[in-house]
Amino acid sequence: MKKFPAAVLSVAIAGLLAFAGASVPTSAQAADGDVTWSVEPSGPQGPDGRLLYDYSVDPGTVISDTMAITNYSSTPQTFQLYAADGLNDFDNGQFSLQSGGTPNADLGAWTSIDAAEVTIEPGSSQAIGFTVTVPTNATPGDHSAGVVASITRKGTGDGGQAIDVEQRVGARIYLRVSGTIVGGINTQGLVANYDGVLNPFAGGDLEGSYTVQNTGNTRLNLEQTAQISGPFGIRLATLSSDAATNLLPGQIISVPVVSSAILPLGLLTVDVEVRQKVQPGVGTADVTPATESASTWAMPWSMLAVIALLALLVVVIVWRRRVHNARLRAAIAFLQEQSRDSAGVAAPASPTPASESVPVRS
Repeated sequence: MKKFPAAVLSVAIAGLLAFAGASVPTSAQAADGDVTWSVEPSGPQGPDGRLLYDYSVDPGTVISDTMAITNYSSTPQTFQLYAADGLNDFDNGQFSLQSGGTPNADLGAWTSIDAAEVTIEPGSSQAIGFTVTVPTNATPGDHSAGVVASITRKGTGDGGQAIDVEQRVGARIYLRVSGTIVGGINTQGLVANYDGVLNPFAGGDLEGSYTVQNTGNTRLNLEQTAQISGPFGIRLATLSSDAATNLLPGQIISVPVVSSAILPLGLLTVDVEVRQKVQPGVGTADVTPATESASTWAMPWSMLAVIALLALLVVVIVWRRRVHNARLRAAIAFLQEQSRDSAGVAAPASPTPASESVPVRS
């Protein structure tokens, strides 16, 4: 049976679904049928209440720590253990981990777990140690990864094809290497589209997107302000929202721009500014705001269609009137011609009676 490479399905990742500065659970759980488990920071004796691993170290430092894996299932389970680099999902910006089997290039590569797999009895926990060896030439700034416990289910598919599905749970690791902290962002590719409605006075939806990249070496929270303007700079809307939360160094994500009830006034302009959103624990460097601009046409097609129909109706009425008047004028001209022709024909002359000679009698 032919098999494709294992498809990775991240059901839950410990602490990865919550961003820095937000409330997070002490553990996360994933379920596959009746299989449920968690991964969380731990001491040798069990979970120690930490929400995640957070280190600030110098290059060349070696860190030893522990992860606790708890099997909530009713049967023994064997879990594969590994470390994976942290990343941001391109579409939604959420923190995630690199797929299993993909080579690590950063903190995931610096992290080694004491065991490649572990079997845990139902309702039991086990503490597994791991080591983070920071290279002596590690770049300053923030690095992210996670320690993962996963199971892989052999899939079955139609047509003789099978896809293995990996389900995993992990606890995130944040590590800051001492040195100069640099902040920077780059925005590109803003595009905008307008989707009108039948009633132009109700306004339509404007949707757009652009990419933002963290070009510095520290995690950042970003916010955006988008201004939508019509002809002659008429301000139609001003939007403020989060652009990115916990954007990791080097990561690129897509950021949406959405607004409703925008009047279709022709050519619209969208101006976006992205700047750092200062939040405790995330982002400490000065970041120069970045801007993007784009234009799109917002035409009141329904109104233009009505106007076009009215104009066509006027044209038809005028044309029919002209045709009618032309025919009327032609009829009148014909009658006049007939009348002139009748008046120009001479009536036949009446015969003149011959003169009679009347004799005169004397």
